[in-house]
This record gives sequence, structure tokens and C-alpha cells, in this order.
Amino acid sequence: MLAVFVALSATPSYAASDSGKDFCWKDSYGRGVGTVPKKCASGQDRIGLLCYDKCGKNMKRFGFDCHSVCPKGMANQGLFCRATEYGRGAGYPWKFGDALNDNGMRSRCEKKHGKGNCQKQGLIFYAKCKSGYTNIGLICRPKQPNCKALGLGGQLDLSCAKVVKIGNPVTGVCGSRQEKDAGLCYKNCKAGYDGVGPVCWADKPKGWVNCGMGAAKDSKTCAAITFGQVAAVGEMALFIGSLGSSSSAKAATGPAKATRLAKLKKDFEAMKKAFDAAKNGAKMKKAIKAAEAAGKVKKGYNASQTLANAVTEEDMIRAAAQIAAIADPTGVSSTVAAYTYPKCSKYFGPVKPGASTPKPGGGNPPLTASSGNVKWAASTGRLPANAFIGGSEGSRKLAVCRAAYQGGTHPGKVVAGKCNIGWGGKEIVIRKFEVMTNKGVKLAWAKGPSAKGMIIGGAERGRSLPVCRGKYKSGTHPGKVVAGKCNIGWGGKEIVLRSFEVLVQR
Repeated sequence: MLAVFVALSATPSYAASDSGKDFCWKDSYGRGVGTVPKKCASGQDRIGLLCYDKCGKNMKRFGFDCHSVCPKGMANQGLFCRATEYGRGAGYPWKFGDALNDNGMRSRCEKKHGKGNCQKQGLIFYAKCKSGYTNIGLICRPKQPNCKALGLGGQLDLSCAKVVKIGNPVTGVCGSRQEKDAGLCYKNCKAGYDGVGPVCWADKPKGWVNCGMGAAKDSKTCAAITFGQVAAVGEMALFIGSLGSSSSAKAATGPAKATRLAKLKKDFEAMKKAFDAAKNGAKMKKAIKAAEAAGKVKKGYNASQTLANAVTEEDMIRAAAQIAAIADPTGVSSTVAAYTYPKCSKYFGPVKPGASTPKPGGGNPPLTASSGNVKWAASTGRLPANAFIGGSEGSRKLAVCRAAYQGGTHPGKVVAGKCNIGWGGKEIVIRKFEVMTNKGVKLAWAKGPSAKGMIIGGAERGRSLPVCRGKYKSGTHPGKVVAGKCNIGWGGKEIVLRSFEVLVQR
């Protein structure tokens, strides 16, 4: 009897949280196989299955990259543009029948090139070099070009290196009722669900915490149950690795119907009654004391807690598996106990749309208020005179903006008349947005992730999103603070920076 009691009250520590409504698997449904995006955003060219930024002014695509177009008067020589020389031809020498002077040679040259446009070199007349060229023998050589002024790269004699912008391929954009995940397009999940690849997962129950594919009543419970699931699999792996030391795995099947609940409770009560009758004996007390010293007896009865709170078939199976583990050294029963939980809808009813989950195809909400004395001006296509500049990339200044997207308001940067934000692993380009303005407000940048007086630029799902900026790819980019990091949009992706600054009001 003591062995039975010890085993019952000493089910593995990972099962200590099995006490009714403390964990459930999130409801989910499939939304089909993802498809490759077929469209590119404006300002992009499609090459194969990927999208590339269109080449800028005086640039032309060469394969996946953009190369400088050689200016007028310069020859295209692969990766260089060259101000080319030209020859003056064979010239106009003295010929039989001419007088013994230069008149015949000059006359024939000027007849071809115009009066005053010829000159004698040696014994022969040639056309003069065009303006900007210098006569070097039979060659007219141009002046060295100013490569920088022409928008080209480094100089080598008469050649200028072309500027080459390496293609930065991104996947295309999805339709209006789709979202992109890992480069593929999926149907938007219905309200109350969030998509991860081909699966839509229900929001966690109100007041609970996310716990992987499940939800738990608190973080401590999540950690305990997650450990239990890992440990239970390890226990079964040991049994399989030893080629099986018991044939009692059948005990893991447990009851499958609600009618078994009464029998389970009856069996457990009989065990406990038998123990209570014998626990006051001297030998029993000594055995319990030894068991406690060994750390095998836990306070309370895990199985009794599960039975007392059983409300679903899964609860019953889990309780049965805990009792079955008494006689099952294989670990199979413990695995069943660790994994057998119902879907959250069995505990809490049908999934209800959460406030944080947007409806498919729905519009964006109004922008939220922000802290600090800064003002936000609606975009008009041109930056206001007092727009706050939060960064730069090359010669382009990047003003701080914010835009509504997917139920939140997100700080970002103004690029080409649009607000670019980072969201969901992607760079999102939004046409309707607001620009931060600064008139008479003393602002400064302080080392992140937090500082006194931070400017809050937006919010999402109840959390505030301070304005930040970070260095990336030779530029400084405004963005938002999320989970202690600065998230910016760049190159079609959401970039997460660990080293950054936050905007503060002094």
C-alpha cells in the first residue's frame, strides 16, 4: 500500500501543475498551402520569382543590378565609361598637279571641314580637333572628365568607373485579403486567430499567457508543463532505448469516455482510504519518513487534484494516466499525462475575436495619441517645414513618421513620400501617415533600450512603442522599440537592432 501511495503522490514533478484548468492547446485550423507572391510593389521590377528596386535616374538594369548609363560623349566599356579619343584620318597631303605650295592641300581640307578648320602638321593638312580636345599626333584626345560631377565612380585616365547598385531581392506583395509569412502568401486568418505559416492559431484565453502552441494560466505553470512534456518524452526515449523493460504500456491507454470518471474517482478514494487506515502504524510512519527524506513524497495528491477538477475527457485520461504510472515503468503513462490536455475552446467555449486581431481586409484604426509635446502632422506628399529628422541614408534625410497598421500605430521613417515601418518580419510601406514635427520642444537621443522622458510614437496590443533609431547599412534609421530592441524597416524586411538610441524630451 505504501508503494502505491508513494507512486501516486510522487508522480514526476513536471505533472505538479495538472490541477484542472491550468493549460490548454490553442484552437487552430489550416488555411491552405502558401503561394508565391505574383506582384511586386510600386517602384519594383519582377525578375523570376523575386522583386528588385527599379533603377534610378541615369541607371540601367544589367542582370539583377543597376549600372550607370554612360553620359553623352563617353563610350560604354563594361564597368567603365570612357571619354574616347578619335583619329583625324589620313589627312590631305600634297599631290601631283598641286603648285609647289600648301594651297592645294589646304583647299581640299577646307572644302571638307570648312574654312579655318584645318591645320598643317608635318607635311600634311588635317582637320583641327573639336573643342575640348587636344591634338596629339594623328589623335584628338579629350580633357580628363570630372567623374564625380558626372555622377560616376573612381577615375582612371580618361575612364570613370560606373556606379553599380547591387540588387536586393525581396519576395513580392500579397493580395488585399492575404498576408505574407516566410515569403509566401496565405489567406488572412479569421477574427480571433493569428497566422503562422499554413496554420491559424486562436488567441490565448483572456488573462492567460501564451505557451507555445498552448496557453497557460501563468508563466510558472507554462514553464512547469513545458518541462513536463520534454521530460516525459525523454522518459519514453529511455524505455525505447532499453528495448523495453515492461509490457505494461497498455496501461497508458486510460479511459476514453466520461462514464469512466466515476470509476476512476472510486478507485482513487479506495486507495486513499486504505492508506489512511494504515498510516498511523509504526512501520508505516517509519517508511513515510524515509520516503520524505528521499524527496519522493510531494505535498498533496497530483492525481486527486486532477480528478477533483476533471471537466473534459482529456482531464479524465490524464488522471487515469497518472494512476497508471504507478504500475507502468515504461514512461508511456507519464507521457500521456504530460500531453493530454483539451483545446482551449473546451474550457472557455468558442473562440471569440480578440481586440488585438484585425478582421481580414479591414481598414486601419485611427492613430493613437503619443506622449511628449511633439506634434504629428498628416502627410500631404511633402514634409512640413518643422518635420523632425531622425536619421539619414546617403544624402537622403529620414524624417520620423507613424502609421496605423494591423490594429496598432507604428513609428517609422519617411522614404520617397511614404512611411516605412517594420512589422511581422517585413518592411511595410504605407501611403497614409503622420509626420513628427518639432517646434520649441527640446529633443535628444539617449542610449536605449529605455531612458527618462521617452517619446512614445505608437502602441500595439496594449504595449507602447517608443521612437528609436539605429545604424544599419551605412545609414541611421528611425523605428520603434519592441521587446527591448529597435525594429526598423529596410530592404523589404523588418530589421531588429540590439544597439540603438531612443528619442527623449529634455
